Amino acid sequence: RHMIGQLAEPVQNRIRALRHNQLQQVRISEQFFREVYELERRFYGQSCALFDARRDILEGSVEPPIQTEKTWPEDPQDALYLDFGNNEELRQLRQKLAPVSLTTLGVPRFWLTVFQNVPLLSELVQDHDEPLLESLMDVRLAYDQDSYMVIFQFRPNSFLHDSSLLLTKRYFLQHSADPEYPFLFEGPEIVRCEGCHIHWRDGSNLTLQTVESRRRNRAHRVTKVMPRESFFRF
Repeated sequence: RHMIGQLAEPVQNRIRALRHNQLQQVRISEQFFREVYELERRFYGQSCALFDARRDILEGSVEPPIQTEKTWPEDPQDALYLDFGNNEELRQLRQKLAPVSLTTLGVPRFWLTVFQNVPLLSELVQDHDEPLLESLMDVRLAYDQDSYMVIFQFRPNSFLHDSSLLLTKRYFLQHSADPEYPFLFEGPEIVRCEGCHIHWRDGSNLTLQTVESRRRNRAHRVTKVMPRESFFRF
């Protein structure tokens, strides 16, 4: 602003006009991203039947017909990966899949495998989270006008009470530009999130750990319950 103030008044007026022009562009961008969000809501609703079918196949409640025709392109990386018979990752994968047989229903560990192979999610998943994530049977979204909710559906397990088999986390969005800094607008932003309360079974809270420590000048140990990193820190 100080630099602009040093310019001749006609030039300052042109710059003010350009800023007004840019602000109008921001308003158009706000409308664009709002309509994109509405499109996402609408098309996600059209996909719900496909998500139901996916869940049924994963859980083994429906056996799909034999797929004789491939409708997707081959990934050359798949063949490259399988060529390395001594590959350590491949060996570990075979070890994990060893319990899977011709009588196994559905696709075991599907969602855990997805989370482990998506960089943004794999950073959140800790080793102690994996046994519970093996029980994850479905992940869905529920859209609202200014927020969306991620829904995690679990089958009965030894970690969660039956009342907590459906976990949710809602993300609240700001679709408009910040009035103080409108020219920094690049699209909707998550402004806050709210996770549901999780009812853990006794001794099974994955977000806590028991730590033993010895007090100074004392022989006996003290046990403390401390928070720890977990995917389930909602």
